[in-house]
Order: sequence, then C-alpha cells, then structure tokens
Amino acid sequence: MMYYMTTGKNNAGAVLNPGQTISRLEALRLYTIGSAYLSFDDDKLGTIEKGKLADLVVLSDDPLTVSDDRLRKISSVLTLQAGKIVHNASSRPRGRN
Repeated sequence: MMYYMTTGKNNAGAVLNPGQTISRLEALRLYTIGSAYLSFDDDKLGTIEKGKLADLVVLSDDPLTVSDDRLRKISSVLTLQAGKIVHNASSRPRGRN
C-alpha cells in the first residue's frame, strides 16, 4: 500500500490517483502512529517510547530510500509483538530451489 500511496500506481503500473500522492514518511506515519490513533491505542502503540508495547518490525530495506520498484518488494525480516518474536525470517527452514 505504501507503493500505491506514494506513486499513485496500482500493481499493474497504472496511475489511478494523479496528483494525490503522499510522501513515504507520511505513509509510514499513517501505518504506525496513525493506525494506533485510529484504534485508540496510541497510549501504548505507534511510537517507540518508554512504557509502550515493544511492537516493531525490521524490514528488508529502508522504505524511505529504496527505489519505487524495490518498495513493492520489502518484507519483514523480524517482527516483535509485545516484546516477543512472532516472525523471524532467518530462522525459517529454507526451501529447496
């Protein structure tokens, strides 16, 4: 969704909302602080602060600096929820190629 929000392009590459895009930083804020605010959880989620739950994700690339094409392919490398690992890409069994 960050790709769509920042480029206006759908998965086929067609521009659907010309002139109505937002910056990557704005999109990231909507997914973090904005989501916590909308769910009335901003007192415990959405930002990294003392006293808040340790929910965070380590991404495969920096969403603020990668190319538009690479932005579409970013994935979670590590995910913590309430301070506990709920996803760790490096500990997944490797499939056969």
